[in-house]
Amino acid sequence: MEINDNFFNNIKNYYNLTLDNFNLINKQQEQMVEFFIKTQPDAYKDNLLKIYQEWTKNSEIALNDYKNMVLKGLDYIETSYKKAVDKQK
Repeated sequence: MEINDNFFNNIKNYYNLTLDNFNLINKQQEQMVEFFIKTQPDAYKDNLLKIYQEWTKNSEIALNDYKNMVLKGLDYIETSYKKAVDKQK
């Protein structure tokens, strides 16, 4: 059985693109929400903005951790597959 390296590369590229697009959507949403918060009454505007910015920072960290985990998992699957194919030769 021949190993098609493009198969694994395509999957990794798909996940990279998907997660990068999701991150882009989050950044666009962040600008909209920050604008909305800035239009709120001064009494709680600053605190709400601080909480929201902390949440977005933590969300971005979590998304990047997830992306790294998925890509490492795909590398593991590819390596395991190649080892299994080599054993059958």
